[in-house]
Amino acid sequence: MSVARIDPIGPERLVAIDGEVPEGALEGLAALRLGPRELLVLDAEASALPSLPGALVVDVADAHEGWSIHGPGAARLLARACTLDLDSVRPGEATRTAMAGIAVILRRMPPGGWELRVERSHAAWLEAWLRLLGAG
Repeated sequence: MSVARIDPIGPERLVAIDGEVPEGALEGLAALRLGPRELLVLDAEASALPSLPGALVVDVADAHEGWSIHGPGAARLLARACTLDLDSVRPGEATRTAMAGIAVILRRMPPGGWELRVERSHAAWLEAWLRLLGAG
């Protein structure tokens, strides 16, 4: 049986942005679009971002934990964990989905791995659930 590896990510710096972001304002930064007006910027601090008038910009690293899910069984594990059509998520893109009733951020990484982020209060439980699911 192909096994997925689940390795912790972090600690990492994350910034949530809610609001309009002008084209090119975040050039050179890894920003995941989670909605029409919502982004998650990786490896950044709010104070280091350019001014974004009208947008709420908040450091959220302490609010999330994450894992890298990779290996030959990664897609199989995630297909069992959520109802999302994994093929609809292109490499580098991220989306929200639910796993075990918990909202998660799922990002497809080239060449076949995934990153998963969840609110810290749910992290230990979700990690245990994923490991149990992957063992079955």
